[in-house]
Amino acid sequence: MSLTTAIQEPAEACVVAPFGGGSEPVKVRSGGSLKEHDPDGYAQTVHRFQKAGHYIVRVEGEGVDGMKAVGHLQVRVAEKGAAAP
Repeated sequence: MSLTTAIQEPAEACVVAPFGGGSEPVKVRSGGSLKEHDPDGYAQTVHRFQKAGHYIVRVEGEGVDGMKAVGHLQVRVAEKGAAAP
């Protein structure tokens, strides 16, 4: 799974994405660009789930001013070779 988040804050802004299933949180930083659609203005990470299942990915961000934002993404991982529902 590839996760891309838009954080329009300076480079100090950070995203923490615990992917569930007992995995460690991932910390990434955005490029801090304030230009819409600027590829350098996004934080990106890739995660591979080890088992099929239903996961809730939590994404947290904090701006340099201390303001926080939290988002959730539902992810369903099928068994290898299984057809998608």
